[in-house]
Amino acid sequence: MTFYSDEEKQWIRDHQYQRYAKDIAAEFSELFRPIKTSQIQDFRSRFKLDSGITGLFQKGLTPPKKRPIGSERTERDGYIKIKVAENTWIEKHRYIWEQMHHQSVPKGHVVIFADSNRNNFDPNNLILVNRSELVRMNKYGRVTNFKEITESNLALTKLELTINKAKRR
Repeated sequence: MTFYSDEEKQWIRDHQYQRYAKDIAAEFSELFRPIKTSQIQDFRSRFKLDSGITGLFQKGLTPPKKRPIGSERTERDGYIKIKVAENTWIEKHRYIWEQMHHQSVPKGHVVIFADSNRNNFDPNNLILVNRSELVRMNKYGRVTNFKEITESNLALTKLELTINKAKRR
């Protein structure tokens, strides 16, 4: 059990509200003598002091990790997303393609990287493909590290899909 002088007790009472025990212990250690975070927690418990910290996020406050519109984050799969509105993140390559073509990506289509480099956002490196083309390209390993080869493989895939569609008629 730690014993505190009257001055130390009063200082803790005056400085403990709305503060974490870790911060109080650090400041107390500078002013008086070294103590641990757990000792501040014990003091609060022993003297029935309320820290005023509920652990709940108060309505109307801005979260400390809130990011402004236009900020970027990297997902676990390596894709970079960009914040376009509150609570709305889209893939950066998709955003760039939409800005360059002045339209949104059509339903059933995706934007891929021609050279498979997820950090190459050059508009000439972004290709719009529909999902059936993407499935076939992935199935046969036709998305390569070389832009020209990927574009040729896309043309081949489109031709194959057109032939298959014609055969079904």
